[in-house]
Amino acid sequence: MKKADSQYHDYHKDLTKKQKDSLAKQIRQRKSFLSPTQKQFMGTFIDCMNQKDTTKTSKTIEGFTFPLKPSQLRDCLLLYLEVSQAFPDNNEASLLIFYGVSRRAIWKNDSHFAGEFEAQVKVEGNIWNRRYTALNKLENGSWYREQIEADIREKKTITIGVEVPRRINDPKDYRKKIVDPNNPTETIQVPVGKHDFGTIPTEKARPDEQESVATFTRTQKKIHSIAG
Repeated sequence: MKKADSQYHDYHKDLTKKQKDSLAKQIRQRKSFLSPTQKQFMGTFIDCMNQKDTTKTSKTIEGFTFPLKPSQLRDCLLLYLEVSQAFPDNNEASLLIFYGVSRRAIWKNDSHFAGEFEAQVKVEGNIWNRRYTALNKLENGSWYREQIEADIREKKTITIGVEVPRRINDPKDYRKKIVDPNNPTETIQVPVGKHDFGTIPTEKARPDEQESVATFTRTQKKIHSIAG
């Protein structure tokens, strides 16, 4: 394991060889609970973290996340937040992965997820907040956070009419535009302005999005519990 300043590293380095072997065995067993997409993400994550050159990290993550569905992106983001704790908070490759997966998840999910993400990164000291804060340590400083914040603001809109996919030659080609039912040739979006999401939402805005967006899925809780 690489040297890290995370709580997981501090926990792991104090284990005996027998305890480490037992932990590794449990992790292998727990991996059987992961979905195929999560297993693929784990492989991509490990490949990126083993590369000394981080110049291709963003493109690798962009390519991996592009075809994923909203629920798959949520699962990958939550899995990242667990496995990344074996590395320093300021690890460049890890932060680029967090940035890429976070933006894609915000783009493809609804405003409730954007509100949940915003609420989580504001909780001082939790893993969401540590990764989000550490983005400032990347080469372009606060630019990364500014991009995520702009995505969240765009998601916090009042939608009118019927949602239809917006397919354009644009990195954000899965964002939604709204068809005005009184004029089908026009699209509209109405900014909310100041909007307080309050506590993390528990209900979905659309009936086709019924999967839970809890902080940890059942599978991830099982994986997380082995380090408890």
